[in-house]
Amino acid sequence: MKRLLKASAAAAVVALISLASFSAHATTVGYTTVLFSGNCIDCAVAAGTDSYAVTGELVLEGENHFQNEKLNENHFISFSYSGSNLFNAYQITRADAPFFSAQFNSFISIEKDLGDGSFLYFAYAPSAWGWDPGFVLGLSGENGPWSTGIGSYEADYGDGGTLQVVGAGNNVSEPASVMLLVSAMLGLVLSRRRQV
Repeated sequence: MKRLLKASAAAAVVALISLASFSAHATTVGYTTVLFSGNCIDCAVAAGTDSYAVTGELVLEGENHFQNEKLNENHFISFSYSGSNLFNAYQITRADAPFFSAQFNSFISIEKDLGDGSFLYFAYAPSAWGWDPGFVLGLSGENGPWSTGIGSYEADYGDGGTLQVVGAGNNVSEPASVMLLVSAMLGLVLSRRRQV
């Protein structure tokens, strides 16, 4: 009986080690988070202040991006924008199938079709491109709720902006792998209790 318990315990340990190895290699997806911050001129005018901070968060697939690497929709996970006193906070996700074009930690262009003939967009460009540094967020298209009827309306405009990479990491393992891992650990505990 003791041999059977020892064999069961050994099998559980082997299963646990192999499962942990599989889980570490096959069930994680790397991501990188980039924070945007800028001074919204339109917001400051509306508030009667000298400056008005707005922020954004861009999440990209992949952990090892390099400066000015060209990015496209395959890299995009989500983008959120908040802080404006003229424009509602919002989030665009991969499920929205947006247009996305960027250079890592530099130029950004994101556009989401709202399905009514209008598009929500965000664009940022650094001064290194020879343009005035800035960003713009707004709606375009003649049928948008803020449309002027001439095809374009910008709700927020900024005279600067910065991007900061705040970290990269991995998503958690898939639930099935976690359950198998817990089962193997439970088997080890039960076999130990029977020995005592």
